[in-house]
Amino acid sequence: MPRILVFADDDDLVRLVVTEALRDAGVEVHAVPDGVSAVRRCRELAPETVLLDLDMPVMDGFEAARLIRAAECTQRLVALTGRPTQDACSKAQAAGFDQVLSKPISAAMLMRALFPDASGTVRH
Repeated sequence: MPRILVFADDDDLVRLVVTEALRDAGVEVHAVPDGVSAVRRCRELAPETVLLDLDMPVMDGFEAARLIRAAECTQRLVALTGRPTQDACSKAQAAGFDQVLSKPISAAMLMRALFPDASGTVRH
């Protein structure tokens, strides 16, 4: 399981819920509200995984992913979107994402998707 994860989402509630679920599982989460902050934190922390919302103001997840891949500051990029259209998934793949997850997503499903080699359980 990754030790550090950067998570960017402009929705305060989504950021809170996902951050708490990941922290409950023992992941060190650095949550930020936009792509610019995600790129900056990724460069600072070199996290194992970056989880990005695709639709954010300031800088969307697609552009953030391209910059993060260019900086080579993470091993894994995962997209989180409320609109998982074929076009969005294709654009996500072209931007460098390894995986696309759909919102809403349960904590258990998120954990299984992010950490497929783990037991899939969330520690409480």
